[in-house]
Amino acid sequence: MILISLFLLFLFIGAYNFGGGYAMIPLIISMVVDKYAWIGMNDFINFVTISQITPGPIAINLATFVGYTVGNGVLGSIITTIAVVLPSFILITLIVFFMQKFKDNIHIKNFFTGIRPIVLGLIASSCVAVIDSDFYTFYSIVTFGIIFYLTTYKNLHPIIAIFLTGLIGMWLV
Repeated sequence: MILISLFLLFLFIGAYNFGGGYAMIPLIISMVVDKYAWIGMNDFINFVTISQITPGPIAINLATFVGYTVGNGVLGSIITTIAVVLPSFILITLIVFFMQKFKDNIHIKNFFTGIRPIVLGLIASSCVAVIDSDFYTFYSIVTFGIIFYLTTYKNLHPIIAIFLTGLIGMWLV
């Protein structure tokens, strides 16, 4: 029964996600952490962290980790991964099919212009959800500040930043 619930939930999440993986984080938190309490917030933050540093889209990686944990293994991860990707796959297939006919339609252009602020809001909401958790320490706040500065203003490559903070974390934490 849990596998069916996971499939339907991640199908819903995949269908109502605009703005990529980060924009779906608040919805996943509200369902997986808050409503169903399948995993705790600290575990969820760990999943987001792992999803960010592993290759591939964060939404798919996150669905895979949640499915593996909640769905008791590989079958759960396969089910959640397929479920979260399926709506986008169907929608993009339809968009490609009809794109030439509607690409200059003012209503379509206005629709996409109109949803941009909500995408930014959803991404900001996911940042606030992570910041509000009790997971953060003095070390994590200082590390965030340093890495933000180095990647934003000194062009430190993100892979180097991830590797360095991981090593520092193993040493300090």
